[in-house]
Amino acid sequence: MFRKILFSAFLLFFTGTEQISLFAQTLSDETVSSNSGLQLGTPAGLTLFHETALFNRFTLKAEAGLYASWAAEKVYLNPAFSLEPRWYYNMGLRANRGLNTRFNASNYLYAFGSYRPDWFYGDSGSGDWNHFLLGAGWGMRRNITERLYFELGLGVRKQFFFDSQNPDLPANLWFPHFHLRLGYRL
Repeated sequence: MFRKILFSAFLLFFTGTEQISLFAQTLSDETVSSNSGLQLGTPAGLTLFHETALFNRFTLKAEAGLYASWAAEKVYLNPAFSLEPRWYYNMGLRANRGLNTRFNASNYLYAFGSYRPDWFYGDSGSGDWNHFLLGAGWGMRRNITERLYFELGLGVRKQFFFDSQNPDLPANLWFPHFHLRLGYRL
């Protein structure tokens, strides 16, 4: 009698854990994950980021970095701080086709807000570089190796300048938004 109970418990345990691990693998293929890393790309810059999984297929990406800006035949490094919610809409489809979805390798829709202060332009005193960006678009992330990946994004953004002394700058500007980034996961 004891052997039958032990054998039944043994079968139930291993059968149950196999089903649980298969279920967990399916969930990990179709849900987003949190990750951190460095990105280099366009617009010309280097950023440190952390992407936090909020819930199924939604993340919030926070970035801090330096972007290159050109003005009056000089190149400046412009700090930038961004928040970007993302919706990875085709992760389940990619997983069903057997494609790599690790670390959110999927297509996504995004919105972003970015603040770029004029900390390194103090000598000009114009305030032309102190601005805020709002935008939205479509993007894709694909893995190259376990830690290396690239991102491509297309969209539109609106630029708001604060305290501008330059009459040639319009108060609000609309721009196409494009980014191509090479990233390294930490």
